[in-house]
Amino acid sequence: MVAYSTLSDQELLLLLKDGDHAAFNEVHHRHYATLVRYAYHIIDDKEACGDLVQDVLVWFWEHRGQHQM
Repeated sequence: MVAYSTLSDQELLLLLKDGDHAAFNEVHHRHYATLVRYAYHIIDDKEACGDLVQDVLVWFWEHRGQHQM
């Protein structure tokens, strides 16, 4: 069994591209809070930032096989 927390982002993206949901969960876990904080500097609405980041991550999952990573 792979310990996803030990994998690099690049390794996770390769797994994610193949539909590995656990790899997506690890990417989400690693980057969600940072992305929300970054968006907050632009939008200044914490709830809207959380929704926006979640929407982007869902879009990323839904289109994972369509782009070269």
